[in-house]
Amino acid sequence: MVKKETLLKKASRILTQIEKEKGIIQPQEVVNQSRPVGAPLHSHFQWDDDKAGEAYRRWQARLLIRDVSVKYSGTKVNAFYSVNVIIRGKSQRGYVSLVNVLSNKELKQQVLKNALRELGYWKTKYQNYKELLELVNYARLKKLEKKVNGKT
Repeated sequence: MVKKETLLKKASRILTQIEKEKGIIQPQEVVNQSRPVGAPLHSHFQWDDDKAGEAYRRWQARLLIRDVSVKYSGTKVNAFYSVNVIIRGKSQRGYVSLVNVLSNKELKQQVLKNALRELGYWKTKYQNYKELLELVNYARLKKLEKKVNGKT
């Protein structure tokens, strides 16, 4: 497998070229250009259709789990959250219900840490949009980060 940084540099160059030629980058075009064995991004994709089909079904299951919602305190929220749990002595990544998250301090911490990571990602992604950054109360965010990370 190609080093991630090298792959991302190649991807950046190819995606920029696709946008220049087509006016937009569409995933199918990326796949089409990567299909030939000698294509720079070929190794990034799973070309064994059996393995790719199974991986796609797992992705569909993740989307299904993510899209199920419940009403909590009058607001529609996700019914399940992605966490690490120990089952029969083995750490496993999967989904648990909101009820279980809220009733288990460790699971709630995991969900809060993940939410803070997502906020950090969002902040970085949209840092050039002043209108959006003004929506975040950074003092409260820092306070919550310290609390969740045990640095009170």
